[in-house]
Amino acid sequence: MSTPPDLGAVRAWTRAQAAPVRLALACAEHPDPRSPRPESEASVRSLVVRVPGCLATVPRSEVVGLLVDGALDVVLLLDGCERRDAALDRFADLTALFTPAGGPGRVTSPRLSAVVEPPPSDGGSLPASAPVVMNGASMPLPRRTMLGAHDPGRTTTALPPHATEAEIAEDGGTDHADLLAALSVLMERDASVLMERDAHTPGPGAGPDPAIAAATAGPGLLLRASRCTACAVCVRTCPEAALTMRIETGAGVLEQRVDACSGCGACLESCPAEALSVRRRARWSEQLRPQVLPLAVVETRVCARCGAHTPDRGADLCEVCAYRRANPFGSILPAEIAGARA
Repeated sequence: MSTPPDLGAVRAWTRAQAAPVRLALACAEHPDPRSPRPESEASVRSLVVRVPGCLATVPRSEVVGLLVDGALDVVLLLDGCERRDAALDRFADLTALFTPAGGPGRVTSPRLSAVVEPPPSDGGSLPASAPVVMNGASMPLPRRTMLGAHDPGRTTTALPPHATEAEIAEDGGTDHADLLAALSVLMERDASVLMERDAHTPGPGAGPDPAIAAATAGPGLLLRASRCTACAVCVRTCPEAALTMRIETGAGVLEQRVDACSGCGACLESCPAEALSVRRRARWSEQLRPQVLPLAVVETRVCARCGAHTPDRGADLCEVCAYRRANPFGSILPAEIAGARA
């Protein structure tokens, strides 16, 4: 499996800027990336960045993280992407989530969008500007930034006091977990930003509109469970720790953290009892707040041999220990052969 493109250098460069910037991301294979910026917005610095790879595999959290770092908006230049359909599908829910809702005090242009056709070279409302194209693998950084020094004069794009880089990208965190953290920071920052500036003043901060989040499907799945045996295989399989099995007095309780679900489907594939199924896709509004969904309550007892909790079927042993007691050598004859020998 190839390593996803790393936007760490781009994010560090964005954080180091003294004023908001507009970013356009292009794949490494893009033949001629052009920035689709209106001439009326020339007062805001705009540049194109070639990511070290394909946008179809770039971590979603890294792209949204650029907005947290201070980018005014981010455009994905998919007109030159060799895997355009895959990239569109990968970011479809996020571009929908950042669709502008308008209204008093809200930004009027999307903060995350995708371009699938080359911008017009002459004529039209969005002329292709002569781009400043930078290499995303080696962005120029001020010496103070490289040495880790804080510049008090650069506060425009700094993270708010309640958010640190550790909260946005914890060590060992998954792309989905980091994405939720970045979106959370944007939404927390949203209220204070809208109070400080009007809808037409450039500046970072406005997060997804709640009404759009309620109408947009996120990546997660809302599950249901039937015939659950409390084996907890799904809990151990989930890479996002979105499933938990609580053992209470005489019962095992299977629960789903809706916000943590990335929709990978590992739990559905791994359940030996095929007890899990999908109710529907979760909406972004359901994934942007902590929410626990109870799935199953299974009466259990403790296996007399291994001590594991097992469904209470009136026997002292779990299924595994019962099999091992009946077949101490680990093998069993097929029923038709056992019947013939009898």
